[in-house]
Amino acid sequence: MQSLKIKIKLNTNKIYFNEGMRIMFLKKKVEVSKVDKTLGTDVFKKLKVDFKSLDLDLNVGDHFEIHYAGPEDNEPELEQNGDQLILTQTNSESHDFHWQKGVFRIEFSQGEGKVTVTVPQDVELEEAEVKCKSGNLSVNGIDFKIADLQTLSGNLQVDNSKFEEASFLLVSGDLKVKETEITQGIAHLTSGDFTMKQSRVLKQMRVKTVSGDNWVKETQVDRCEAQTVSGDVSIANKKNYVDDGSELFLSTVSGDNRVE
Repeated sequence: MQSLKIKIKLNTNKIYFNEGMRIMFLKKKVEVSKVDKTLGTDVFKKLKVDFKSLDLDLNVGDHFEIHYAGPEDNEPELEQNGDQLILTQTNSESHDFHWQKGVFRIEFSQGEGKVTVTVPQDVELEEAEVKCKSGNLSVNGIDFKIADLQTLSGNLQVDNSKFEEASFLLVSGDLKVKETEITQGIAHLTSGDFTMKQSRVLKQMRVKTVSGDNWVKETQVDRCEAQTVSGDVSIANKKNYVDDGSELFLSTVSGDNRVE
């Protein structure tokens, strides 16, 4: 018989359970040394990131800043090579633990840490190569000339950004794009859903999912083409179409394509 699992993210070392009339205290006390600090403030035009378990937020702000919050032993290494900023996570210690009674199992996670990269609003990143293996990636308000964003086991969220050339690769996770302008881009998802809302395609965007749905809503594009092997296709609401020659291609093996 399989265990019933519940996963909880913690901000404390004290955990109590109420089992019937008894109060149970988790005897294992987890001591994790955490840091919350700025790693750097130098100017950069190119970004290269390779993370094992850390989450990454790319945000717009008033100045350049690299900030880390999380377990001390997961702090990434920072290297400045000319106008390129390189962030690498060399260590990936898990701070998860569990409590189990019979088939009932509760898993606790204290988080693997998060890096926040802030870029001034008037700066366009010339090149960004980002790889997050088991962490989530979030992009908000950043302009890119060329961007290659990848997650193996995590979600990718893009808001209010611009891409001249974009490449998105996700193995197990969802890709959500909102209020974003893409001149030319491709997206490949193995197991996850693709969502694009209130955005615009200037030239061409190709989206391919293996096991997942594609949903495009209130997005400006001239022509849309969708195909699926096992699923439904729905294209409606042409009020968002523009006469500029732009193209959007949606393809999925097992899932639905929906354009509204």
